[in-house]
Amino acid sequence: MLLPLKEQISEVFTKLEQEKKEREDDEKEIIRNINDNIFDLNDKLNREKEDITEKLNEFNDNMLKELEKRDKMIEEYKNKSYFNLKELRDEIYAKMENRFAHQNKIKDDISKSLKIPRYT
Repeated sequence: MLLPLKEQISEVFTKLEQEKKEREDDEKEIIRNINDNIFDLNDKLNREKEDITEKLNEFNDNMLKELEKRDKMIEEYKNKSYFNLKELRDEIYAKMENRFAHQNKIKDDISKSLKIPRYT
């Protein structure tokens, strides 16, 4: 009479152990999946971070190039303006010298004409 009961208990323990093993295997699979997902997420995050860093560096390089171009254009404009103003100044001085010379000639001519006695 104890034998069938012992067999049933043994069978229940066997099923229990089997279920325990299945649950442990399922749990291991779930943990493995979680770890795989964590790895994938970290990989994606790292790639995204690298992409963003690369884009920022590219933007920074482009911005520096544009700033250098701007500074060069400003410097060229300054130099050209300075040169043009210098030319304008030289032209004004030349015109003034020409006018002063012309005025001096007129003054000298008037002086000479006044000094020459007129015989009428």
